[in-house]
Amino acid sequence: MILTNNAVPYSPEHGYQIWLGTWSGHRYHMAIGWGGKFIVIVPDQNLVVTATCWTSDITYQMAGEHWIRIIQIILKQILHCVY
Repeated sequence: MILTNNAVPYSPEHGYQIWLGTWSGHRYHMAIGWGGKFIVIVPDQNLVVTATCWTSDITYQMAGEHWIRIIQIILKQILHCVY
């Protein structure tokens, strides 16, 4: 496992091409794909969330802001609803 020192928001660790983190006491695994594709797995909640968006027609900064909003929705709203 490689520590990223929170260089990637919501993903402080990296291992085997999967970003690892903890949110509200729940450990999660996150795969991030090209163009804004996400898979988030929360094992202790038996939860898998997938999301996709298209970021190729916007600026790098806008894509980054969009990426953060998607992750916040998944972790702060969706995960919060299941526990």
